[in-house]
Amino acid sequence: MAKNKQITPGFDLSKLNIQDGVALKFMMLLEGTYNIGVKESIAKYGYTEQRYYQLLKAFKEKGLEG
Repeated sequence: MAKNKQITPGFDLSKLNIQDGVALKFMMLLEGTYNIGVKESIAKYGYTEQRYYQLLKAFKEKGLEG
């Protein structure tokens, strides 16, 4: 994958409910992985790096239910 290639999700991110904790965690994972990086993402959303990777592992194993 090219470094500067933008990734466009297959769904409209503006429809996520920002009051929904699952949606916020998902956004943190997306931004950490594909956009601003883990350090900036955890600072933005108020999680620790350890919790970020716990959530990422759960997401990879079980999807949003993880």
